[in-house]
Amino acid sequence: MPARPQLRAIALAALAVAPSLLALVVWPDALLALTFDDSFYYYELAQNLAAGLGTTFDRMGQTNGYHPLWLWVCTVAYALGASGEGAARLLVGVSIGLWAAAFGTLARTADRAIAAAPAPARAPAALVPIVTGAVGWLIAANPFVVRTFGGGMESAINAVFYSAVLLISSSAPHPLDLSRAQRLTVGALLAFAFLARTDGALMVAALGLWVAPEAFRRGRAGVLAAVDLCLPATLTCLVFLVGNHLTYGAAMQVSGTLKRVPLTPLRVLWAAACVAAPVFAAIRLARPSATRFRRLRPFLARTAWMPIFLGVILGYYTGLQTFARMWYFGPIVAWVLLVAMIAAADLVEMALDDAPAKGPGAATWPLLALLGVPLVGGLLVQTQRMADPLFIAPVAANREAARWIAANVPADAVLASWDSGVLGYYAPQRIVNLDGVVNTSSYADAMKSGTTAAWLADRGVSYVVNHDEVANGEASMRADAEAVLGPDVANGWRLVRTWPFAFRGSLNEVGSSDELAMAVYLFGFDPIGRAPPDPAAVTAP
Repeated sequence: MPARPQLRAIALAALAVAPSLLALVVWPDALLALTFDDSFYYYELAQNLAAGLGTTFDRMGQTNGYHPLWLWVCTVAYALGASGEGAARLLVGVSIGLWAAAFGTLARTADRAIAAAPAPARAPAALVPIVTGAVGWLIAANPFVVRTFGGGMESAINAVFYSAVLLISSSAPHPLDLSRAQRLTVGALLAFAFLARTDGALMVAALGLWVAPEAFRRGRAGVLAAVDLCLPATLTCLVFLVGNHLTYGAAMQVSGTLKRVPLTPLRVLWAAACVAAPVFAAIRLARPSATRFRRLRPFLARTAWMPIFLGVILGYYTGLQTFARMWYFGPIVAWVLLVAMIAAADLVEMALDDAPAKGPGAATWPLLALLGVPLVGGLLVQTQRMADPLFIAPVAANREAARWIAANVPADAVLASWDSGVLGYYAPQRIVNLDGVVNTSSYADAMKSGTTAAWLADRGVSYVVNHDEVANGEASMRADAEAVLGPDVANGWRLVRTWPFAFRGSLNEVGSSDELAMAVYLFGFDPIGRAPPDPAAVTAP
């Protein structure tokens, strides 16, 4: 590959993440603004794994509620001596760096697709690179996008692999036309993408279904080529499932199975529509055209299996699971970024062709305004949102509560929480995850059979801590606790302390552009004969 396009992609990637990396270094609250509560699930799991305790969050049972590759990366950091908030900050920096690598690869893919057609007539040499680079940078540097990939979750390392898959697969008219070395490389990358995030199995399935008709048409050589592409990830998936079953007693990750919702005709119809729409659009846009989208159309024809995968994950997470998180849709965000860069070059050409009597500047400025205003506006709005103290207030309040618990609650106490990531990481006491996503498969079974009260009593849980709205926080938490701990516990507990905070944003079903009054609540109770502490006797730090 020529050095100049590579250097341009590297420079774009570095510029895109530079503001976030700088903020992580100089802004004390950047860690809270960039991360999710789930990020700290990984950090606590990795910390315990590095200490030789296995894949446990509460240090009482093993869980498979994680994606393995990112957990292994996190574990290396702790094994090398990182700890506490410094380790979390380091791992967020690593995830931002991985997003830079993924974006650089996407930018290189866009450059290749753009170079596949001659430069637009009458366009100055620098016009297309500047426009496409600006579009890519404004999307990649948007704090929403940076947080999607650089929030210390598995989405960044996953993006590295599927962006590399796109770079390689777009170099041939059809995936089966890749050289054997390229096919095997794509197969290995898909295997790593699965380990990075296990819904990568859906990407392998989408690619396999797309190439199957052509593979059978080509006969034995075509089938063997398809095997090169799909076999490594398929074998990796099978080994993962068998290993999960032998190690944890459940082949599927508990974090995924607990979020499934019952199938209904409407949900199935929605999921089917999500798959059909991008397939139809890809087929339409992939048709040859002499004058319109001369760069985007061939790219879509070469990678038409990718929209199938994107439609599957969109339908799956929005129709068949509950509480979809923003990083689940990382592949869609990255795809939109890539397509936007390629389409920008085509739009420049179309603007010049549609105004032959005008100079390049006069012909393209309406397009530049149409592209620039929403992208710049989105960047500014998201930057302001991320810097809003009310946006990071829940994480800050949970951290404050965890530090108070560390100093004031007995070291051998066992607590429980639905949102237990930050609490579990900052408090040294054992904290059981009540929603089950980083709990054991036996807890998932107890949730299904309605026996969680006995399960939690066996582990000596004597506190519940979580945040909720002030307007109905105590009543809401009592109702939730009654469902998992039983009515005797919920009716007999006492409020130990609260940490009030104002919040603006979204937390699961709670979301508003207005300011919400919320608080972290700590309740104590006695399921095993030990009285909770008297709030009046607890000394504040």
